[in-house]
Amino acid sequence: MDRRKSNRRDNYYRDFYNEKDVEDKIKNNELIKGELINDGTKWFVNNNNNKIYINTDKDRNRAFDGDLVAVEINLKNKNEGRIVFIFDPKYKKIDFEGKITNEIKNDNKRSQNSLFFIPNDRNVPYFEIKLDTIDKKILSTNHFKSNPENFRNNRYKAKISEWNSRFKNPLGILIECVTEKNEDFNRGSQRVKGRPSMDNFNRNNQRIRSRQSMDNFNRYGSKIQNKRSVDNFRSGPSKSSNESLTIHLDKNGNRTVDSSRKPLRNSKSRDLRYSNSNTKLKNKSYSYYETYLSKEEANKGIENKILFEGTLVFGDDYRSSNSYVLLKDSESKIFIKSDSFRNRGLDGDEVVVEYLKNDNKAGKIVYIENPSFKDKKISGKISYEVEKSGNNRRLLLYLCPRDRKLPKIEIPIKFIPKEILTIKDFLAYPNKYRNMYNFVSQIQHWNENEKLPIGKLIENNNNEDLKSSEVSKIIKEVVSSNCKDPFNEIKIKLKTNENNKNAFFEKYYPIELVEYGIKNGNLFKGKIEILENKNSDCYVILNDTKEKVIIEDKKKRNRAMHNDEVVVEIIGSSLDTKKGKVVYLDFEKCVYKNMKIKGTVKYSPEKRRNVSFYPDDKRIPLIDIPVKNIPRSVLILKDYNEETDGNIYFNAKIIKYGNQSWNPLGELIEKLDEVKSSNNNDYYDKYLSEKEVEKGLNDKTLFEGLIRVNSKNGSDSYVTVVGMDKDIRINSVKLRNRALDNDIVIVKLLEGKELENSEEAIQQKKEENRLKDKEMFEKFATKGVKLNDYIEEKKNPLGKVVYVRKSKAKNIDIVGKFRIDPERNYSNDERFVFYPNDKGIPLMDILAKDIDPEIFDIKDFINNTEKYEDTLLVARITRWNEMKCSPLGKIVSKLTDEHTIDSRTNIILKTHNIDDSAFYDLITKEIPNDDWQIPEEEIKNRLDLREECIFTIDPPTAKDLDDALSCKRLEDGNYEVGIHIADVSYFVTPNSNMDSEAFKRGTSTYLVQKVIPMLPKVLCENLCSLNAGTSRLAFSVIIKMDKDGHVLESKAAKTVICSCAKLAYDHAQRVIDNNGEWPKENEGVEINNPYHTYTSEDVRDRINDLYRLSRIMKEERYANGAVSLNRKKLWFELSDELPLDFGIYETREANSLVEEFMLLANTTVANMLYKKYSNESLLRCHEAPTPENVKKYLKLIEMTKKLVIDASDSKAFHDSLLSIKEAGSIYSDVALSKCIKFMKRANYICSSADHPESLFHYGLHIPFYTHFTSPIRRYPDIIVHRQLKSILDEKPSPYDSKKIREIAKQSNDTKANAKKAQDDSNNLYLIYLLQEYLKKTQREYIIEDALVIGFDNYYIECTLPKFAYEDKISINQLYEKGIVKGVEVFKPEAHTNGEEANDDEPKEVSFDVYWNEDINMNNILEKFNAEIPDKTEVQQQDKPLNIEDLIKNTSIESFDSIDGDDDFDSDEALEKFAEAAEAAANIGDDDEADEEKLNRKLEKIKEGLINCPKQNFKIFSSFKVMLIPNFDKMKINVLLAPPDVIEHDSSNESYQSHSIADENGVVVYEPEGGYD
Repeated sequence: MDRRKSNRRDNYYRDFYNEKDVEDKIKNNELIKGELINDGTKWFVNNNNNKIYINTDKDRNRAFDGDLVAVEINLKNKNEGRIVFIFDPKYKKIDFEGKITNEIKNDNKRSQNSLFFIPNDRNVPYFEIKLDTIDKKILSTNHFKSNPENFRNNRYKAKISEWNSRFKNPLGILIECVTEKNEDFNRGSQRVKGRPSMDNFNRNNQRIRSRQSMDNFNRYGSKIQNKRSVDNFRSGPSKSSNESLTIHLDKNGNRTVDSSRKPLRNSKSRDLRYSNSNTKLKNKSYSYYETYLSKEEANKGIENKILFEGTLVFGDDYRSSNSYVLLKDSESKIFIKSDSFRNRGLDGDEVVVEYLKNDNKAGKIVYIENPSFKDKKISGKISYEVEKSGNNRRLLLYLCPRDRKLPKIEIPIKFIPKEILTIKDFLAYPNKYRNMYNFVSQIQHWNENEKLPIGKLIENNNNEDLKSSEVSKIIKEVVSSNCKDPFNEIKIKLKTNENNKNAFFEKYYPIELVEYGIKNGNLFKGKIEILENKNSDCYVILNDTKEKVIIEDKKKRNRAMHNDEVVVEIIGSSLDTKKGKVVYLDFEKCVYKNMKIKGTVKYSPEKRRNVSFYPDDKRIPLIDIPVKNIPRSVLILKDYNEETDGNIYFNAKIIKYGNQSWNPLGELIEKLDEVKSSNNNDYYDKYLSEKEVEKGLNDKTLFEGLIRVNSKNGSDSYVTVVGMDKDIRINSVKLRNRALDNDIVIVKLLEGKELENSEEAIQQKKEENRLKDKEMFEKFATKGVKLNDYIEEKKNPLGKVVYVRKSKAKNIDIVGKFRIDPERNYSNDERFVFYPNDKGIPLMDILAKDIDPEIFDIKDFINNTEKYEDTLLVARITRWNEMKCSPLGKIVSKLTDEHTIDSRTNIILKTHNIDDSAFYDLITKEIPNDDWQIPEEEIKNRLDLREECIFTIDPPTAKDLDDALSCKRLEDGNYEVGIHIADVSYFVTPNSNMDSEAFKRGTSTYLVQKVIPMLPKVLCENLCSLNAGTSRLAFSVIIKMDKDGHVLESKAAKTVICSCAKLAYDHAQRVIDNNGEWPKENEGVEINNPYHTYTSEDVRDRINDLYRLSRIMKEERYANGAVSLNRKKLWFELSDELPLDFGIYETREANSLVEEFMLLANTTVANMLYKKYSNESLLRCHEAPTPENVKKYLKLIEMTKKLVIDASDSKAFHDSLLSIKEAGSIYSDVALSKCIKFMKRANYICSSADHPESLFHYGLHIPFYTHFTSPIRRYPDIIVHRQLKSILDEKPSPYDSKKIREIAKQSNDTKANAKKAQDDSNNLYLIYLLQEYLKKTQREYIIEDALVIGFDNYYIECTLPKFAYEDKISINQLYEKGIVKGVEVFKPEAHTNGEEANDDEPKEVSFDVYWNEDINMNNILEKFNAEIPDKTEVQQQDKPLNIEDLIKNTSIESFDSIDGDDDFDSDEALEKFAEAAEAAANIGDDDEADEEKLNRKLEKIKEGLINCPKQNFKIFSSFKVMLIPNFDKMKINVLLAPPDVIEHDSSNESYQSHSIADENGVVVYEPEGGYD
């Protein structure tokens, strides 16, 4: 087999390894050999009593229980693996028993050319049996096709003929028909010999003389006279079999069978159209169920362990075949494959079960002590069937339960009271009752001979509770009683709030109550207004006052439609808004009565009963149209084609909209001569063509740029366009037009109506925020701090996306969850909503067929949501066209949050699309063996530097050594410095599998406990790593410098080198600290170069020279305008990948030494590239921060007059930071926190000769820069190496500008993802360590120092320097929990037009926080941990499920979040928060009485604070906080410490770092250096 061809991505299984290779790998311990075992719950391979678990069907790779296999160990988890070879596979030898079917419902598979074989063993997948391979003597395919139900209980033998790795299921052949005993009725069946076709044999093996279909014979060979009723007898015995079946246990516990049989009732037929009768069959009678054992017999069987106790658990519904009994005191399951084997058991029953013979996994129920069906009351709807027998007809009525896990109940007519249901009315108006799930039946009996239970109708919950006269009487009685609230008392008496639990909507109020409510001002008449193209946002305009009453969701709208005259009840109000619900609608006057509704239809054959009608007017809900209400002259459903018929317009009308259905029922009226236009009903605009895009870019009517989507507010995004002063704002998901974060998009500026709508939406959001601010002002009697009080509003141009270049939508893993909407009925749903964790990605629709049950059981999730709280899913977008807001997706894997570092790390990697899988064979085959030597021919083509004194300086744990340094003094007094970089491009050749994988990964990801490599380990740590004493290929940049660090000459060359020493940073630092001498602590350093002998003195001298030059270079770099602004980072001490201790990592001179020369090499190569390939070189640029962003983050600091930060250029910025550092750590910590936020992120870019200014690197203050020095861990460095090689070979660039842009885009994405994963890993370890620290010290909190770095509305922003951690403390949250009583904010007034500030007004912002008098260190945690209802969350839950609202996150915390994007340079504050002064000024403008009332309220609030303990906060203030880490929620709760904290010895309650015992145990989480 051609492995290269067969190992494609669409294979279900991996190809087996070559047997010879397997034996070799087993000898080398690369593979493990063992027996595959299934213990009933898990699969594992047993190797010398060590268990290697096989977690998935794919990893099991066609192996069966007992197979001898070879396993490849999972590098991440040595207890897991996958099977790569099977020695003598069992599947090639075993004959399997099972049944034949023509369709696989779970997989939605049906074939015209095949049948499917379902093995009895559930661990064996079904086979596909080609029709042309089936022997007619074994199975008559013609008879099977005509009536497959006749073969349902037949059993066959089959074997696997072929099982290719491409397919999950094998091909098989039938080899025999086995007529097994029927466990339902007969204990003594015989095998059919000779011709085993069931077409010619009955159950008792009697040859059927005439070639008649088995349909004419019953199960026991007796001919059935009435062909029409044949299926009612299909399970029946012969005429002579007239005794009932009784099963006993003898004294030894063995079972004996009494062959007497009782008459059978209700043998259901699938083929008989009219009958589901429970009628007793004359002279052809038998029992459908076995008689229960006696209690004594059951107990005896349990004692002898031939019977077992357990709980019956149903599958999807009553008719499903995937029920099972969960055995008592065990996790084992016995599967119950049919309703006859369930023997009248219902879901949750405690039962006794017996295994079936020859099947150790399936069984049947033989005893139920307390069957739950006895006297059970069941609600549902009424249906009927007509049983035909000759000329006779018989009406049968049933109650169909709403609960799908209950059986249908036959209701004899004598058990239907007329006051509950009139048969005449039921038959005359069947549509009236079609979806009326309000009848209640009580089961009367359910015997062995009754397939369905017999019930009695006892209640109709849809009856009008009271007659008109009775309602009037109640109203009169209540009014005359003179109670305080007569209206509510009347509602209680009338039980208006007591609705059927199956109802989706409330019943309308009685007209008498409506008239009374309107008269007395409790109810109001009005007209419904629904926003255009939405079915959720709506309000009622009251007839009298013209006020708007907001109707928050579809449920409260209660079936009313746009322009309906309704009666509304107010259920909530504030000063500005009223909220209500519709309580009455006159059906005779409603707008939809007889209205023709235009729309399209969607029909799925799986949903045979109803067709979905989608109105063109989005204000009208989806309409369910029963198939019988679709005339054939309008639409023939069997010919329905979604591509054609799905785009044709029809007219429909609503015929009923009851409170029992979420959607109205309707009928299709006519077909229109109109085809739906391509975008008439589309959610998004269609993308422009490439030709239109290029024309627009040339005409400057379109703009190309990178889109940044806020991960916490998907409706807000910005596009950066080169050459434009301001970013283009995209202010809705619709206008973003399917673009995702970091996509390259084509944007058009808005104009006309679109511009007006967008500006109106922004103003509407401001108005919403103004109302929120108003509420907060009324609560605290003080205005919050708003940046837009002091900063001029920045108005970005508004635009929309019209094209996306190479969207990443289908190439990323999306982590999220399904959520259940309690208002939806999921019984027939094929579509589920997936909620991504990243709010920048819209909600996804996922079809049931795209959810592999082996990955995630969606049906179990619906019924047991709580069980999946810790389950996350990984989805992928499969389709996203302009028709739907939500993309279509599929589930690809499952993540379980086990609340461990390993499981959380896995979630982090998946969330940020970090591929940590092992490298597949086609990649590893391209790598030479470990003992590879450089070919002599290659050495001849390179500059040989192996005799030079070259060494590496890296962290002590580093294994991927990709850079080395050399330095020698020249005779003329100058220096020759060599920067030598591993030549990875020699091994990773263009267009190879390795190259494709490296491009996809983009970078290595450095987590706290491990590295996710970009390249395989053999390259990273061996062949490419510049290990000491070994010859290695390299690219060398050789710089000639004078003693003052000036570059005199530079060149690059392909070289071969040999490092003489591997130094850690500490080794080099000790030399620097020891006055340039080699210290004793470095004696363990091995110096080894087989081509030249060097000593520690040689290495020492070169370190000293390099250090002296690096200091000069660094000073000159900063003098020229470079800026240094690094985040604080943490180191962690680990043991078995768990943290023991941490601290702030400090960069020292040795780090700077290496960094300076790496920067020099990168700059030198960048200049070479741009000089030669000015339009296609891969460079790295860093944009300057925008003045608006600088003001945004520094305004509050500037008010203090303690710091001056000038960011006009990088030189001034660096000088500002230097002076701040000298002023003290408090100032530098605060300034660092704020300055990092306004800096933009450096990016890879394709060079341009026309726009060299766009290539400038602000942080380094140089015109050209690239990445050259880390090719082992960064893909762009490999590209730069290839371009440099082409320059040295005097060839054109290997890549054009289009390819370089593609590489730059991918590299930017992967680098950003890696950075986020690194930050999350750092956060993960910090929270885990702090929580474990509290457990060990038996404390509840840690007390630490914090610094105020800013204020935002009613939040205090702070940093914890010791932890490199930042957070916001919500004063409102502390207020709601009763910890603080209030706050008073002091701030300067905003002055414009040169106005001067008053001497009395505050010069800077400060908060006075007032504590509740009873709060102290002893009770603050109790208060903080107390659960309080979040009013905003409650309101959110009540809001309608509007798709765009769900995408957004407009909480106050989303602004300037600590965990947000640092380079998100839109001024979100200006649109998110309204001006507090305006909010206060507008209060009570229209009502002086309200203003006076409010002023009294505010004064009262202030008076209540006078005696409360007060604490003042200003920028740079140091204060105590209490830290409560919560690993479950991945959060550190930062809580203000109460005033009495000063009485505590907080030094004992702070985190105590212990000394590091073993330096090698420390894993340092360090940055790359500067901005690069």
